Amino acid sequence: MGAVSWLPQCLVHTLKALYHRDLEFMFLILLNTLFVDFTCIPQNLNAGSGMDGQCDKHSDDVYTLFMETATNYLCDICLEIQAKSENPVLIKVGTYGLKSSITNMRKHLLLHLPIWVAHCDHLGIVIDAKTVSDQVAAYWAENNVLVPATMQLKFKPFTMQGLSQRLMELIIAEDLPISFVESERVIHLVLYLRQNLTKANILGCTTMSKVIIETWYCQMHELAKEIMGALGKISFTCDGWTDSTLYPFIAITVHWIKEVVITDKAKDGVKTRTVLQFCSDVLAFHELPQSHTGAHLGEAFLYLVNHLGLLKKIGWITCDNTSNNETMCGRLGYHLQGMGIDFDEVLNHIRCFAHIIHLAVTVILDKIDKVDLATIFAAKDGGTLPANHKPGVLTRTRGMVPHAFQHFLSTDGTPCLAYTIPAFHAVINRWIRLQEEYSDFVDIIQQGINKLKKYLDRIIKVPAYFLSMLIHPNIKLDWIEQNCRYHKANILDTFHAKLRQRRSGGSNLHTNDPQPQPSQASSSGKQDDDWA
Repeated sequence: MGAVSWLPQCLVHTLKALYHRDLEFMFLILLNTLFVDFTCIPQNLNAGSGMDGQCDKHSDDVYTLFMETATNYLCDICLEIQAKSENPVLIKVGTYGLKSSITNMRKHLLLHLPIWVAHCDHLGIVIDAKTVSDQVAAYWAENNVLVPATMQLKFKPFTMQGLSQRLMELIIAEDLPISFVESERVIHLVLYLRQNLTKANILGCTTMSKVIIETWYCQMHELAKEIMGALGKISFTCDGWTDSTLYPFIAITVHWIKEVVITDKAKDGVKTRTVLQFCSDVLAFHELPQSHTGAHLGEAFLYLVNHLGLLKKIGWITCDNTSNNETMCGRLGYHLQGMGIDFDEVLNHIRCFAHIIHLAVTVILDKIDKVDLATIFAAKDGGTLPANHKPGVLTRTRGMVPHAFQHFLSTDGTPCLAYTIPAFHAVINRWIRLQEEYSDFVDIIQQGINKLKKYLDRIIKVPAYFLSMLIHPNIKLDWIEQNCRYHKANILDTFHAKLRQRRSGGSNLHTNDPQPQPSQASSSGKQDDDWA
């Protein structure tokens, strides 16, 4: 299978992530201490019996917030307000007869619009009645509430281009083979829905591949345009992947900060404010020429980033700690510096913390293989495992092992670089205490500690780690003063140098200032205990 034939399917993987991002939406959460959370009230299956059985699921936006009695419907929200009030007799509860107009009941719920919208969003109920749609839409717009997905499904008149677009989106979102469009059952379904079409009207594999490629070019153009407007440099995450037929690929994601202007409606008019928004997206999923060598990774990275015109905005690259990635960063530094772009193979390389933990645990397991554990346990417990013991039972404990460090430093959408060095210290300190607790395993645990210290010595040379700590509102100088106060001045000098470069308009990200060298991890420090 040639490289060209892989292109449409690779683009499917890239576009799949882009489309999934657009399918997500947030629900409104109302925080009001005066009222209970009505979003948890189950739907009344018997509601509407007084309406001659005419109410159905289209009335759930109303009847899930009204309590039915023998003669009336009572507003649950009003009842709760009345129960919380110091003068309940002054609170008028919305009361409607069993045959009252549902329009009047909806107009009453407009008095409790925030709770009503939050309640319906939580249950997936659409408020689409024409009598209140304008008020609900205005509330969504004024409070930056995302419109429910079901409200957005307003299709344009049928066209062949629209059919092709939706078939393409289906292939991408569901990770289907492109040959899906030529399936007889798919063709029969389309012809059944639109009987004025013929089989010739439905795109084949070749044409669908062209549509996917054209769509990919459009998506990449828009993505590059947005990233070019990013504040400062942009960061990348990359990793290698091999499919079942041993074809090598490289996946790259891009991360940047953009400036967003938000308009708020206030009593004295309209006010605007600027916030910083963290963004991430898939940049590429690309086949490599032969294998995952450092040279191939470096050339592929340069080609893909340069294709979007982003070379001058390259900041930091996060990847595993394998030797080929070291070579890749060295190759990138050589080429970029030759173009006059500031990039250092050490200072711009962010090492994957989860992979470092994996390496530390691996050396511990390797040491265990070389140690006669049976002798240690026999001397300690004086017994052996029973003959009917089943080792497979131990696999059940895998789900019981906490993965706090991997999860905390693998967050999606939240920058967490500032916690990396504290995490190193926390793990090292915890393992030192385990050595004190289990003296027979001192040498085994020490292998993991040595591995962590080896990588800690490497990352403390990268200013980005400490600079991210200084600007983090929950860290700043606190951790530095507790754990490496003797290097505080050096760290601040580096920070001030970066500020001067930014204010002077300089493009260099690194200076020749000596890099901060924090002290080795110690067993003291309350913050480390919290991490462990």
